[in-house]
Amino acid sequence: MSSENLINIDLKKEKKKEYMKEYDKDRIRPLYYQEQRKEKTFCFCGCLVNRGNIYLHLTTKKHEETLKNQTPENLLTIQESIKK
Repeated sequence: MSSENLINIDLKKEKKKEYMKEYDKDRIRPLYYQEQRKEKTFCFCGCLVNRGNIYLHLTTKKHEETLKNQTPENLLTIQESIKK
């Protein structure tokens, strides 16, 4: 390859890097989803869990135990707090 071709390739790479930096500045959606995953929500067992980890929480022993030990009055208060 000649030196002109190498220079052209390097210039193209630099332009692409600059373009990607500008593109990354304009990207808002991925940050939005990361924030949503960090939000805390109540599981129907009453535990406060990160939204992104709710599935993992459903498989834990803590979730099963709290469901077993709940009374109908506790369930009503949990449902009311979730609706708020």
